[in-house]
Amino acid sequence: MIVLLFLDASSSSSQNLYYSLSSFVATILPDVLITVSLCILLYEGGSYSVFPRTKRLLNTLIIYAVNRCLLILLVALAESVAVCIT
Repeated sequence: MIVLLFLDASSSSSQNLYYSLSSFVATILPDVLITVSLCILLYEGGSYSVFPRTKRLLNTLIIYAVNRCLLILLVALAESVAVCIT
């Protein structure tokens, strides 16, 4: 992100694309890994529970984690497209 602020108007389009893609990957990769590990842990924890409310709560938390990951993906994608366009 800091690198993108210091790019001047004379920089080439390929540099913008490179910085945009590297920023996109650096944003998405950790978030996807965290979401997948969180979903696995919550799913395995819910399979041992005998209480239906606990299972419902853990399923809701899994849905929230996936939705958060998708939202961050969309924002990072929009940011990358905006940088490439300008």
